[in-house]
Amino acid sequence: MNIGVLALQGDFHEHIKTLRRLGAAGSRAFGPALPAALRPAGAILTVHYPYETITYRYDSIANTYWRYVDGSTEPQVDAADGEVVAPTNVVILRMRFGALNDGHPEKNRLDADDIGEGEAIVSTNGRIIRGTWSKESVTGPTRLFDGSGRPITLTAGQTFVQVLALSYGWEVREGIRLDVRRPG
Repeated sequence: MNIGVLALQGDFHEHIKTLRRLGAAGSRAFGPALPAALRPAGAILTVHYPYETITYRYDSIANTYWRYVDGSTEPQVDAADGEVVAPTNVVILRMRFGALNDGHPEKNRLDADDIGEGEAIVSTNGRIIRGTWSKESVTGPTRLFDGSGRPITLTAGQTFVQVLALSYGWEVREGIRLDVRRPG
């Protein structure tokens, strides 16, 4: 059994030690936002679907990713509340797709092969992390790992997941860390 530990209140390592003493595994579920001075500026993630392109542009002040659809110069606005769509984390999961076996082949529906593992691109706190995803069963959690195999901790807040077929394109542009030291 693996228990996610919300890592906002501190003492994360103590909680993990306690879980291990009890015979359970634990991992960090969400972490705090980086201070604004440590966040890079200008990260951009773009995913290309056959009928639309989604772009996320990182706002380092708000620590969110403004979502744009099909090259729009204005961010997407949620019709329900009039607010700009701007999640705290963006996760791109690349996986195989095949025909959905639902008895209606004429509808050309696709089914994602979301059991197993594959490539993941994660952006949180303005940083781009290239890694992998894994999922052991239909009811199991999807786990995210960095390039060294360590679990990725997302920043507490809304997360958008873009599931992308292996044949679809994507691009990322790393943010630039601004030097905010004061002279003197």
